[in-house]
Amino acid sequence: MTGFGVGKAEDDLHCVRAEIRSVNHRGLSVRTNLPPECAIFEPAVDAAVRSSVTRGAVTCSVVLEPLAEAPDGSRSPLDIDEAAFVRHAKTLRDLADLAGLRAPRFETILALPGVSRKVDRVPPPEELVLAATRAALSDLDASRAREGALLTRELLTYLDRLESSLMGIEQRVPAVVAAYEERLEQRIVDFLARHGQTVDSVDVLREVALYADKVDVKEETVRFRAHLDEFRRLLGTDRDGDSPSDTTARSVGRRPEFLSQELLREANTIAAKSGDVLVAREVVEIKATLDRIREQGQNLE
Repeated sequence: MTGFGVGKAEDDLHCVRAEIRSVNHRGLSVRTNLPPECAIFEPAVDAAVRSSVTRGAVTCSVVLEPLAEAPDGSRSPLDIDEAAFVRHAKTLRDLADLAGLRAPRFETILALPGVSRKVDRVPPPEELVLAATRAALSDLDASRAREGALLTRELLTYLDRLESSLMGIEQRVPAVVAAYEERLEQRIVDFLARHGQTVDSVDVLREVALYADKVDVKEETVRFRAHLDEFRRLLGTDRDGDSPSDTTARSVGRRPEFLSQELLREANTIAAKSGDVLVAREVVEIKATLDRIREQGQNLE
């Protein structure tokens, strides 16, 4: 699942910003980008990400903002001795006036010894880095949850299509079985007549009923509907589209893929047993819908 999260943590000396991006990926891939000062914390950051995310290609970037503050409150990497700056500026300005030269430039004074020094960045504590990472992960979870809700609605639409096709098959099955029984009965009667044999009609009906079971797909349709109901429960809804009261957020893992395989297996069996053109058309629609479900199901976590 795709998503983006930002987190920030500060103390008196440090400001740590973490950004986490996630894109769709079949498994879990984690990449961390930390400044040299925080390289020692990379295993801890990696572990924090893996404990929160189970699928996707995830990139976690940690940035340290400069430590010192300028008088206007903005961040500055320099520590400036204001008294030394004023003293050197006055001296140079007096010399410039004496020599008839232009006043010295700001950066010239700033480069003089003792006026400024670059602040060495002190590594922040590990807990501060992890706090920023956890805040970013929380923001990422909210982003992924929004996408998950959209994916769930789309998958439920596909499940409704599957149920519509299943209902079409169920309505067609009685006619398929009746037509098969009629053809089978007529073939038995014709066969016996060709060989000059007679048989009790009850015996014929018994044999017809026995072989007619071969085209009856009642068991397959029952299992197909059971898989549909399980898929809906997995997505947090029941057959009517309502959310069960005991549903809690959880990782769906590879269960959508497994259920898609089971639905496809039942559909293939239905097509093979019925041998009916209209049923076959519904099965083609089922397969096309299952392809879309498998594609979107890989993005769920």
